[in-house]
Amino acid sequence: MFSANRRRVSLRLLDSNVGQKSKHHFCRLQRQGAAICLATHYPQLNVLQDKYKEHLQIFGFPCNQFGLFNLNLYKKQEPGGNPEEIINGIKYVRPGKGFVPNFILTKKIEVNGKNQESVFAFLKKSCPSTRDTFSNKARLYYDPLHSRDIKWNWEKFLIEPFTGTPFRRYDASHEPKDFENDIQLLVSKRMEKLAANGNNSTNGTQTPNYGMASQL
Repeated sequence: MFSANRRRVSLRLLDSNVGQKSKHHFCRLQRQGAAICLATHYPQLNVLQDKYKEHLQIFGFPCNQFGLFNLNLYKKQEPGGNPEEIINGIKYVRPGKGFVPNFILTKKIEVNGKNQESVFAFLKKSCPSTRDTFSNKARLYYDPLHSRDIKWNWEKFLIEPFTGTPFRRYDASHEPKDFENDIQLLVSKRMEKLAANGNNSTNGTQTPNYGMASQL
């Protein structure tokens, strides 16, 4: 759940047991993607979530608005019709081998077009696109197109603690391990602010409150 002074955005979680709140504002890494494309990013996200669990919460947003060319047909990349199918696709197909995400996954959403989730409208408004061009339009399952759209699965946003403002937007080709330095920078800022406020405690087992910077 994202909570804000002026706006509240509800995230429909695959894991219905996740929903507790913490009084601390964490750093957030939000990735948008499907279970098929660039699935090698999954293990890297698990490593980051485990390493920075007291300071970082990763959210994954399954999306089916992008297509994969296969056998002369364009197929949507996130065909899972329910949470169990999406989780099983990750666990047994890509990356497979029993892999289980240790971060939060929401239910399947739309990140572009007329039915986009408001959280992604906010993120895209805050950060320019990482690419100037679109993929083949036959592989895009939404309309209308906008210059700041998520251009492909596995784009990622790193969110500032306390303010909820996006710190940086990463292209789909950018591997999670490559921006660990950015995470470390925000963790340091968070610790400095907690220390200045006389509060050094953390709790990595709870889902934090998230502050959105402005009302859409």
